[in-house]
Formats: sequence, structure tokens, C-alpha cells
Amino acid sequence: MSPLGGSGRLKSRASTGPWVATAWGRFLMGLMRFIVVPPDRITEDLVEQAYLCGPDRVPWQVEVSPQDNELWLERSGSDSGCLYVPWVIEGYGQLMLSTPTLRERPEPYYLPLELARGKLSQVRNQMFDWQAAGLEVPPAVLEPLREGIRWFGQAACSERESAASVAAAERALVLALRSAEALVAAYTEQALAVRRRLGNRVTTVLGADLGQAPWDEYTSTQFRLTFSAAKIPLVWRQIETGEGQFAWELADRQVQWCRSQGLALCGGPLVSFDRSAVPDWLQVCEGDFEGILGFATEYIQAAVDRYRGQMDYWHCVGRANRGDVLGLSEEEEIRLTARATWASMPCSEDSTSWKPRRLKALASIMSRIRRLPSLPGSMP
Repeated sequence: MSPLGGSGRLKSRASTGPWVATAWGRFLMGLMRFIVVPPDRITEDLVEQAYLCGPDRVPWQVEVSPQDNELWLERSGSDSGCLYVPWVIEGYGQLMLSTPTLRERPEPYYLPLELARGKLSQVRNQMFDWQAAGLEVPPAVLEPLREGIRWFGQAACSERESAASVAAAERALVLALRSAEALVAAYTEQALAVRRRLGNRVTTVLGADLGQAPWDEYTSTQFRLTFSAAKIPLVWRQIETGEGQFAWELADRQVQWCRSQGLALCGGPLVSFDRSAVPDWLQVCEGDFEGILGFATEYIQAAVDRYRGQMDYWHCVGRANRGDVLGLSEEEEIRLTARATWASMPCSEDSTSWKPRRLKALASIMSRIRRLPSLPGSMP
């Protein structure tokens, strides 16, 4: 049982590790303490999700436990680190916030104050980094940031754990988040403006899967207004309903509609290692890799040939880490992945001019394979 009465991962306990004597008294090495105000913010979710990490942001192994109105985190080392906790902010909901880098010390830290300090520092550091890259920081960023620093000063100078201190720290957090939103918006706007001014085509797209069912006019309109790209599922199970029997009608309509709306297109995954995506009639081949590879190759080639030149991107393989489909081993899944990648790679009419970036990606896959059967039009 957790100290919160649930099935949490850690127990509240008396520690028996090494103690150090200081001018403040004895304290446990590796222990960091945080006062949480109000105490009812120490929820089971907070205890389960809180963690410490160093400058590399890799979480450390820690034991987390509530002690009255404090949160205790105990680890084997004594390095300085940041605490990450879920924290509810008015107007923003629950966010994962962090303190700045804190050293280990005998007295506890005041968590609301440190979270405000952490967010304000994060915004200021990011702002300075982007300023060095040429960002012009607008007043929408600077004004809430200055106001947040002022409220942080009030929180730090107020009596600790008082209502005034808590309210000031919360206000500083809200203003820091507001400044962060304005900072990201300013960077995005100015970075895109520079790219357009230089004549570079903006290749970033935002899209979603079109699914397997036709849409009504309202859904189509909302999709067009929201996204700049669309993904055509091309689910093997839905398209090759019988061996050699292909149903392209829905995919054809989706491709035609996307092209008429000027949306970028992504097709696939061509193969998904998921039983819900594999045709029922293929189940008889379970354990027969060469048979599965042959059927998969025929389907992949049919899909790529049908939509070659119409797709801007190909999603070759999905859920390749499952390992529980049709009795395929990890090496066999890698070989099938290479086959799908090979088939979808764009080439010129003489089949010898390959895009170097995609060729490098394929070489990386093939380097992990001990044996790969000959492929049609294989490279020298």
C-alpha cells in the first residue's frame, strides 16, 4: 500500500542511509525535501509522477514519499538536480513543471516558489537563446515576464507558506506561461517570415489520418480548414480482401479529394505488424516467411505502382516493434521492412538514380540484416 492509501509505487518510510552533521543539524545524504502548500496538492498522481533529473534531463532512480506537508525524494547520489511534478495552473490545467537546478541542503525547499522560479528561468533562458539567433522580442513577451518576476519577488519576500506567498507564486507562474506562449508564437512567426523572404519552400505539414469511412460535407470542410496534409491509410486487410482481389475505390476517392484541396499526401503504412491490419486469408501462411514475403511484396508493389507520383510521402511500415504477427521473428520483420522501403523509394525511369537521403536510410536498415533475398531491379 502507498502512503496515500492506494497502490502507489513507493512507501513512506524512515530512511536509514548515511547522515551528515552540519550547522543546521543532521540531514540524510541523497535526500531532497519540498514543502507543498496547500498540503492537499500532494496527490497520489503527484507522488507517482514526480522525478528528479540532472542537466541531461535523464530521470534518476528515486524514492518518493509524502511526509505531512512535505514531499521527500531520496536517491543514492547527492548531485544537484531539477524536480519535475504535475501541477494544476488556473487557465492551463495540469502541466508538468520543473524547478531550476537545486543543490541538496538540510532545510526543505518551498515548492510553489521553486516552480515559479523554474518556469521564469526557463522562459528567460530560451528568450536569450533566440535573441542571440536574431529574434526580435515583442512587448507581448517582455511585459508578462517582467510582471511575473515582480510577483515572484513578492512571493519570495512574503512569509513562507502564507496565503500571500502562495498566491504570488501562482500569479508568477501564470504570467511566465503567458510569456512563454507569446515567445513561441513570436519565434514561429519570425522564423517562417525569414524562410519565406529567402525563398525557401516551407515543407512542414500538419495532417491526420482520413480513416476508412466516407465523410460528410461538414467534416470535410473542417479537415480542410485545419490541416495541410492527409494520410491515406491503405490498410492491407481493407484493400486486398482476397488473394489478388483489390478494392481501391475508397483510397482512390480520398486521393482525388486531397489533390483537389491542395493537401499534401502520405500513404500507408504499406505494411503494419498488427493482426487487425493483416488480411484474414493470410493467416494460413503463419510461420511461412517466404510465403508472407511474397504476398506482402505483391501488395506493396500494387499500392506503390497505383499511387506513385501522387503521394508526397510513404509510410512504409507500422508497429514494427510488435513481434507477435504471423509468427514473424525480429529479423524477418526487418527484412519485410526493407522490402517495403525499397518498393516505395522514388527513382528515375532507368531505375538507377536514387535519392541519396533515402538510399542512406535503406542502407542503415539493410546493414542489420544478415541475409536478404534478391529484389527486383536490385542495386549493384
